[in-house]
Amino acid sequence: MFAHAVRFRGVERLPAVVTSVLGLFSPVVATLLGPVVLGQGLTPPQLAGAAAVPAGIVLARLPALRPARPQRKESHEHRNRPGRRHQVRRTGVPSA
Repeated sequence: MFAHAVRFRGVERLPAVVTSVLGLFSPVVATLLGPVVLGQGLTPPQLAGAAAVPAGIVLARLPALRPARPQRKESHEHRNRPGRRHQVRRTGVPSA
């Protein structure tokens, strides 16, 4: 009961981002305390699943971790100047 009271008190007072991140730690803490407190063991499939979760997080974050490609420094006036010819695609249709 005490743990639930502390948790709900924290949810009321902390920002949503903090409570959501802390909520994700519950299974991690349970997995780590199970063998220590209760003497439970983890099977190979459980260990593989435990390793797959952080690996999935890292893989999902890889595009966000790459530096952005620099933009071409072409001015708006240069792109829309009169008399500029459009490039022709292979289909023969002028590109916009």
